[in-house]
Amino acid sequence: MLHLLDRTCFAPYVGEMFTVDPDARQSIEVQLVEVRDSAVSDPPYAVTLVFRGTRGSALPLGSQTVAHGELGRFQMVFMPTNVLPGGSPRVRALLQTPVDR
Repeated sequence: MLHLLDRTCFAPYVGEMFTVDPDARQSIEVQLVEVRDSAVSDPPYAVTLVFRGTRGSALPLGSQTVAHGELGRFQMVFMPTNVLPGGSPRVRALLQTPVDR
């Protein structure tokens, strides 16, 4: 069953880990650090998420499959965002598809 996700679905998971490209040999773990409305379209389903990777790692950009134990799997578009020098890499992500639970 497909469910639409909005910012209220993601907010309880700030601080938790998500897996990028869960089917790959080298999947990447990222931490959700911020949830906000997207300026691209109307809330509540226009969600921008900010994820943080580990220091020194490169985060993928473009369309990515993301998984979370409670939320399921979904497609997101990862875009670069500002990072302070010496800080962990960050990406902003826009939700592309509803989740398949």
